[in-house]
Amino acid sequence: MPKSLDARAALAFGGWHRGTGAIAFKPQMWEQVIVAMSMPPSSRDQLSIGVSQRSITRNPLTMRYAPRIVLGLMMLINLSRGLIHAFAPDGGAHSIAGLDISQAPETILSLFAILGFHQLVAAGFQLYVLVFRRDLVLLALVLQLAETLLGVANLYFYRTLPVVVPGAAFNAILLAVLLIAIFVAWRRNTRATGSR
Repeated sequence: MPKSLDARAALAFGGWHRGTGAIAFKPQMWEQVIVAMSMPPSSRDQLSIGVSQRSITRNPLTMRYAPRIVLGLMMLINLSRGLIHAFAPDGGAHSIAGLDISQAPETILSLFAILGFHQLVAAGFQLYVLVFRRDLVLLALVLQLAETLLGVANLYFYRTLPVVVPGAAFNAILLAVLLIAIFVAWRRNTRATGSR
């Protein structure tokens, strides 16, 4: 596979022949290839980036499996978090988050248990979507995005905790992953609808 910018730019208009290691251009695209090769380096960099982005969203395997993989990951995260929050002796409030639960421990543990049961229900719904209703993957991802977004906003801006909890930075990363997965799932759904 070619690594130069010129070769990658050319791939946007042709194809790569694995046997000979040569670029096979589509005849009707020669003029566009010449224009691409005459671009200044900065423009060719942008073209190369655009080709890479298009290759991600046009790759059938990426379009088909990436959203499901992300939803499966979120299901496992919700399951593990839910089990800890609902059934751990301190709900993970002190042992994991480092919160002081010496005052009103019953109230804190009750709230953590409610959070844990909610996460277990979310994990169950996501598992149901993955097994029985894959047409709802986009909806499940959007719901998870809304919950994660509100959680991140709460941890950083609204009712912040007195200590930095481990889930704060991790949830910010999950937010970015969810956005990418939703974009890929939306593109796939749009193309599937348009091809009917």
